[in-house]
Amino acid sequence: MNRPTAFFLRGINVGANNRVPMAELRALLTEQLGAQEVKTYLQSGNLICVRQGDPAEFAKTLSAAIESEFGVLSPVVHRTFEELSAVLAADPLRDIATDDKLYQVHFCDRPVPELDLAALPIHDDERIVVDGSEIYIWYGSDKGIHASKLPVALGKQLPGMTITARNMRTVRKVAELLDVAAPD
Repeated sequence: MNRPTAFFLRGINVGANNRVPMAELRALLTEQLGAQEVKTYLQSGNLICVRQGDPAEFAKTLSAAIESEFGVLSPVVHRTFEELSAVLAADPLRDIATDDKLYQVHFCDRPVPELDLAALPIHDDERIVVDGSEIYIWYGSDKGIHASKLPVALGKQLPGMTITARNMRTVRKVAELLDVAAPD
């Protein structure tokens, strides 16, 4: 039996845009894509399931199925239990990130190439750390996530990469759900 994998859908259910009902998404996975033990967390595209085969290939299949079924283009990034555990173990900003809602992990579909940090609009109260395929960002308390220009600037420096962000509270919960779903 394969261990469960987390799949993070990019850009769904943001305001009134790109609506993907979670119950219908779970049905799509079980009935059409053969996934088992399907769980979703929140409405923002956090999905856990057990599926045979390569998770990266399944992420592509899932993205195509979402576009076909719901008319929503949503690239998908995956993390195995071990990979998500490593993300939490690394947690490079744990000493300064005092609010999990303002601390995000940006999951990338491949390792992040060297960034030109000097060219990024990083506010005095923001911090950024790149570690493999993750970008950890503490948005500080003054401006917050929505006022930051950092995500857009990152996208410009990393064209062609699929990147989707989750706050640290969500990352911890998804890791917990993966752990609970993992067979002994």
